Amino acid sequence: MLEIITYYWPRLLVGAWFALTYTAIITRGEDKRKFLPRFLLLFIFSGTTVAIATEKFTEAAYNAFVANNLNGMDSEVEVGINALFRILCDAVAYIIPVWLFAKMLKTHWTVAATAYFMYVILDRLCMVMAVSAFSYF
Repeated sequence: MLEIITYYWPRLLVGAWFALTYTAIITRGEDKRKFLPRFLLLFIFSGTTVAIATEKFTEAAYNAFVANNLNGMDSEVEVGINALFRILCDAVAYIIPVWLFAKMLKTHWTVAATAYFMYVILDRLCMVMAVSAFSYF
């Protein structure tokens, strides 16, 4: 766990930023005792946390199940199956967090998905463009 935190700390800070922003929006005018539980829930289901968990899960699942069944296939087919597997896992992994986020915001799922995926896209772009942990942040 410590290895994950030390490696992914900039991404986890972006997840905390997402959780803090939307917890402040959700709890505005409400009981402040709900702030911490909502913050923790939003942090767990933030795009960056879900992406890290999905990355670790797909890596383990791909190595355990898919890679063993691809022996002897062309490398192009293997790359295609790998890409489809990872895209499918990403798509499935974001359904529950977006639904939960929509329920917490008390808004339509398309509005919540737009706000949620703004942070997902920000995370993905920063991963592509950053050359170090500090430049990512």
